[in-house]
Amino acid sequence: MKATVLVTTRTRIVELRRKYGLWGLACRALAKLGVCLHSTWHRLARNRNHVFVCDAPADAAEAPDGLNIARYADLKEIPQQVLAELVDSHGPQFVDNLRKELAGQAVLWVGLINGRIAGSLLTRLGCHITRWFVPLRDHDLIIFAVGTVPEYRGRGIAPTMMRHTMVTELEDDGRAFIDCKIWNKASIRSIQKAGFRWIATKKPIG
Repeated sequence: MKATVLVTTRTRIVELRRKYGLWGLACRALAKLGVCLHSTWHRLARNRNHVFVCDAPADAAEAPDGLNIARYADLKEIPQQVLAELVDSHGPQFVDNLRKELAGQAVLWVGLINGRIAGSLLTRLGCHITRWFVPLRDHDLIIFAVGTVPEYRGRGIAPTMMRHTMVTELEDDGRAFIDCKIWNKASIRSIQKAGFRWIATKKPIG
């Protein structure tokens, strides 16, 4: 079997050399190698997370007109209409994923405008996290899974919600942390608008 593969490979190389010449064949090989290396570098370089921190803010941000923010620590607390909209927005696996997060002491926050979901996010205290990008104290807050419904983007929904969770959950000396992919410019702007500052760029948590 190995001998057959070797003969086939040599035959193919001879055919390519006749077609492109030795120099042309070498150039094609280098080009393919370059594409492979570029793809690998691009994937590894972009697979990083920016990490941000914010000290406990003194007050919440001014909310967009009509925005109300609800807090849910248990799946049973979530109104069926709200849960149905979340499933429509995030997909059929949302309920199972949310159940796991809430079982791990996460809290769901939902932003509502005129009774319709405008955005959502999850938070978890440091005492319920065994490993993160940076060391955490028990009363530090992690904000994650932030999302804004497309029709409400650009209205400051996510920064307002992040700020609200910090004011509600953090003690006076508490800190909030959040991360996002380095290529996610929209998330970076939103995070900075909420008052966070960059502290590190890290590999994803394995």
